[in-house]
Amino acid sequence: MDTFNGNHFNLDIDLISLVLIPHIETTIRYKIKECITTVHQEHGHTITKRKAYLGRKRAFEIVYGNWDKSFADLPRYMAALQQFNPGTVIEWKLERIPGKPEYMFNYVFWAFKPAVDGFLHCRPLISIDGTHVYGKYDIKLLIVVAVDANGQIFPLVFAICANESQETWMLFLNHLKENAVKQHFGICLISDRHSGILSSVENLSAWQEPYAYHRYCVRHFKTNFQKAYPNKDLHDLMWMATTDHQQHKFRMHMEYIRQADEAAYRWLMRHDPEKWTLHADGGRRWGTLTTNVSGSFNGLLKSTRGLPVTAMVRLSFKQMAERSVERFAAATSLMEKGVEFMPVPMQRFEIDDERIGIHFCNLRAKLKEVGEEKWKTQWNCDAQKERKEKYKRELAEVKAKLKEVEEEKEQLEERFKWLERRINGNQG
Repeated sequence: MDTFNGNHFNLDIDLISLVLIPHIETTIRYKIKECITTVHQEHGHTITKRKAYLGRKRAFEIVYGNWDKSFADLPRYMAALQQFNPGTVIEWKLERIPGKPEYMFNYVFWAFKPAVDGFLHCRPLISIDGTHVYGKYDIKLLIVVAVDANGQIFPLVFAICANESQETWMLFLNHLKENAVKQHFGICLISDRHSGILSSVENLSAWQEPYAYHRYCVRHFKTNFQKAYPNKDLHDLMWMATTDHQQHKFRMHMEYIRQADEAAYRWLMRHDPEKWTLHADGGRRWGTLTTNVSGSFNGLLKSTRGLPVTAMVRLSFKQMAERSVERFAAATSLMEKGVEFMPVPMQRFEIDDERIGIHFCNLRAKLKEVGEEKWKTQWNCDAQKERKEKYKRELAEVKAKLKEVEEEKEQLEERFKWLERRINGNQG
């Protein structure tokens, strides 16, 4: 087919947009080059890049609407969402514009009823993340993601806000607690160390222990450590200290860090080990170190983050609906086959069982090599030595606490004497 000039008078923006609409519906970020190719295949003319850009823009607005109109349409769409999905939660924050009858958008939170109900059967663990929304306005998308019994991503709640201030995070965490996770006692919240999140958790009793447990995303924590101390050996030691499940190994790696750089050691120890290590975590993380689960879902929504707000909400609902249908079909298939447990946990159990078997084989080989009595004697000596070391550490901790108590007692006694002198009229 011959190629004609792109300025054909009948090939205007409206016609080009009609050609591009089916492609924009399936591929949000449809490139200019692809637009030109598509129009050429349809009409045999090569249009200019400007016409391709304007045609794509028109097609985009036809499919998803424009930004300003989208904000105006959002309340009506949210109301329809609630009406046709009973139990879906929508929370707003609008600001009145002085001297005008309009309200200015500040924040909207939404949680789909199936997601809230489904979370009851997930691990008591959530990951929270915020990301920029591409487009005409500088707004943020907040996402909370859980993990289901099969270790798969389970989107829970969403919010769009004007900024990530402390006020916004407090509002978001309050809505999250009240509308989505209030039935979970002792839930674990994993996040980065954004000042708004840290401050909100400190000021909201519902997100403090024992009602909830806040843990740091170790990937973000390590990034902060790397910026403060750019040394690869320290980074590797820090990661080993973080991921060790045994306290004595954690202390060993921390001692290596202290010997290499005292300041780096102090930087790490300024932060509560419960927040960033596995050995002190108490199992609250369920082995999850990072916010990658929310980041992964964020990645799935990456293309939608350039859409107007109403289209973004619509596609978040579409994602949820598709996931629900897919998971229901998978679960039904497993039940029909008589499968009692989910595949991913069973695979993990099988791997651990194999490791245990190898461990016992190694023990039997060791027994055969050195003799049972000699091995038992050596094992008892090692166990006794380990117990002694443990008792020594505990004794040192008790002594340190006693010293603190004595110092506090002396301060209280001095305060008591001073108060007595004041009461008795002696100002000295």
